[in-house]
Amino acid sequence: MFRALRSLAFYAVFYGGTAGFALAVLLTAAINRDAMFAVINVWSGFHRFCASALLGIRLRIEGE
Repeated sequence: MFRALRSLAFYAVFYGGTAGFALAVLLTAAINRDAMFAVINVWSGFHRFCASALLGIRLRIEGE
């Protein structure tokens, strides 16, 4: 049951936040390309945060 609640929290936070980031990308794309890519980079960090904090998924890099 706890896993289902974590998944629901992830869906709400991640997809709600993604809608905001999508709007920010649309607005910044018209103004400055570098700003648009900055928003995209922040969104990827937001995804990593949501996966880690809400789902308990950790990033592990092995090798070179």
